[in-house]
Amino acid sequence: MTAKSERLTVLSDAEQEALYSLPDFDDAQRLEYLAFTEAEQALASSRPGLHAQVYCLLQIGYFRAKHAFFHFNWNDVEDDFCLRAEPLLPWRSNRAQADHQA
Repeated sequence: MTAKSERLTVLSDAEQEALYSLPDFDDAQRLEYLAFTEAEQALASSRPGLHAQVYCLLQIGYFRAKHAFFHFNWNDVEDDFCLRAEPLLPWRSNRAQADHQA
């Protein structure tokens, strides 16, 4: 037998998930919320290491979307991580320069 809670339930489980969980972006939203100004990119670049830089950018984007900060596992944000990390990778900029010169 399930015990009834005396607390009032205002939001369903699905509504709580939508409100309090990480943003679940589609491709268009990902491009919108994870596009950053030069100042935001400079802030992230001031962080030591790639993970800290991407973490900073993701927090900015997630805050922009949900007005909250999140603790997350990298596996949970893989698509967002890949979008933000690729431009920061040192070998990518070397490859882009080589492609541009060819």
